[in-house]
Amino acid sequence: MANYTQYRDSSESTDRAKYPSVEIWADCPTAQLMHDPGLGFFHHDDFRGYTETATTVGNSSGHPVFEGDCTITQEASGDQGSAVKLFGTTNNEEAALQVGQTGTMSIGDAGKLWFEARIKKSSVSETCCFVGLAQAGAGVADFMNDATDDFADVSLIGFNVFEADPDAFDFTYQNSGQAFSTLIGDAKVVTADTYTKLGFVYDPSAIEAEKIKVYVDGVEQSTYVTQALMDAAAFPKGDSLCPLIAIKTFSANDGSVTLDWWRAAYVK
Repeated sequence: MANYTQYRDSSESTDRAKYPSVEIWADCPTAQLMHDPGLGFFHHDDFRGYTETATTVGNSSGHPVFEGDCTITQEASGDQGSAVKLFGTTNNEEAALQVGQTGTMSIGDAGKLWFEARIKKSSVSETCCFVGLAQAGAGVADFMNDATDDFADVSLIGFNVFEADPDAFDFTYQNSGQAFSTLIGDAKVVTADTYTKLGFVYDPSAIEAEKIKVYVDGVEQSTYVTQALMDAAAFPKGDSLCPLIAIKTFSANDGSVTLDWWRAAYVK
């Protein structure tokens, strides 16, 4: 595809750290994907159209919502944008937000895939969370168990914080029917109430040692998902996935996770 995402030089941008990372998105044919959905899938949301809805069905912005005992609210982000805050007040409260009830993306075939989200935790402790891709319908009760050390039996790939290590995001994947695998432990150390950008890219044309690249704040990490890892039973190769954010609290204190925006794209 000849059409690519264009970015201004960082010296011209007011705050490049707020926006999708050029290191991830420079070669994504966003315009073509938006004009011709038959080519694949593109989704970007900064939640300006989000409507607060305590329900397991979609809200006006089209996202299936599961709130459990938590709440999901819209709040301002910067001068013009919006964000969604997933907020809990006591132990084992949970909430989730997922794009679509059918899988929209797949890793392991001939199509390239991009994902990135800008996210923050209100404190180093109190909440566990996941942001990334998961199979359709995964955003329901007990996506993370009450011990907050494991996932439900679903396919997923993305970044998570568990109770045993609440001060850092790990990069993790899981195939339905298999135990989860942590590729990068402590990929990003949490700073309370401070946004970070977390993303990854699957490139079928990449060398076998670097099939999936992981990015933290636009910086490529030195550990990769290899072809050998993708071919193993633990990886969700070929499964239909869609963007998901979920939280679960493990403290009697208030805690929240805020999603400023997320973006995902897939070329068939």
